[in-house]
Amino acid sequence: MTSVSPRQGPIRVGVVGLSASGGWAAAAHVPALAGLDGYELRALSASTAESARAAGEKYAVPLAFGSAEELARSEEVDLVVVTVKVPHHLELIRPAL
Repeated sequence: MTSVSPRQGPIRVGVVGLSASGGWAAAAHVPALAGLDGYELRALSASTAESARAAGEKYAVPLAFGSAEELARSEEVDLVVVTVKVPHHLELIRPAL
């Protein structure tokens, strides 16, 4: 039987829908992740690359993507969190699944 060693370091989180103008992700998810041991807000995606860059700068998130697909493909993201309105969840989480 082969065993798999646990990954060292925090779980690297990518947030879909984090906006520089605020919103649910900024008000709830960013502070919650900051207060949890073992998790790191590593990436975000927004509706455009420009919007993602602005949010990345505002919240000091190192990786910013213009789409959920790009975020999901990143080798630097272990966990994807979708924070947009519920009717859009399926289409945005599907790339991560």
